[in-house]
Amino acid sequence: MHGIQLWHDKGITAGSNWDAKIKTEIARSQIFVLLTTNAFLGSEYVLKHELPAIMDQHKNANALVVPVIYRECAWQGFFASYIQAVPVNGKGRLRPVRDWADAETAMARATAAISTAILDWFGLPPPPSPFAASLGASP
Repeated sequence: MHGIQLWHDKGITAGSNWDAKIKTEIARSQIFVLLTTNAFLGSEYVLKHELPAIMDQHKNANALVVPVIYRECAWQGFFASYIQAVPVNGKGRLRPVRDWADAETAMARATAAISTAILDWFGLPPPPSPFAASLGASP
């Protein structure tokens, strides 16, 4: 989509200096989607290296950060005061993915919110509605 390149740490090859690679990728990235769990927030490496670098970029308006709350965890202490997390239910309240009756619906809502945020970040218009063409058509 719009030339966006996806990167995640699973792409680090054997024998690579993973610390240097992660730091390089964080420095060059403009969008961060953080799948947030207790394991993520409990990682010493994440807390000491990744999150501070990501949040510095966010605070300097150099990066869009979208936390996806996967399961209940202490995310509020990291994001709640200034970053909107997803997924949000029909009442506008954030609910972790695992707390939804249907995780696919939760992820679909998260994906839609992330897509909208990315388009907004780059100043791009939203895609046309798939129903727009049929609205003007006569039966």
